[in-house]
Amino acid sequence: MISTPHRQSAIALIDEAVCAGARRPKACAELEISDRTLRRWRKDGQAQPDQRPIVLRPEPANKLSLVERMAVLDVCNSTEFASLPPSQIVPKLADQGRYLASEIRHLLARLLLRSILAANVIWDWSRWRRAHQLDAARAHRKTRLKIQL
Repeated sequence: MISTPHRQSAIALIDEAVCAGARRPKACAELEISDRTLRRWRKDGQAQPDQRPIVLRPEPANKLSLVERMAVLDVCNSTEFASLPPSQIVPKLADQGRYLASEIRHLLARLLLRSILAANVIWDWSRWRRAHQLDAARAHRKTRLKIQL
């Protein structure tokens, strides 16, 4: 994120370059921002502060319920699993036929380390993971089609 004073400074530099005869997109490129970013920053003729930290975000539809979260934490804090990392808890639970949540290894780690990691990092990973899985599945199907032909 770029602070408001830095935005104001960047806008002033770009305006100075444009007054000197430079094209606005080229001046923006020198500061490694897009022309669209500059227009968004300069909405209503003034440098706008970054709205991302203060925007209200809806809770994800796949968020664990309180009951599910407590079940995961109860298992992790039980004497059988208390001293084990999530990478060892998950296979043991799978051997017992117990599944508590989807993508359990990662979620267990994040639930146990929640105070360390911000919630948005967890959801960013989850979105990245799903997109990566989709890309991998597409590539796999494409490769299999080539092999069959």
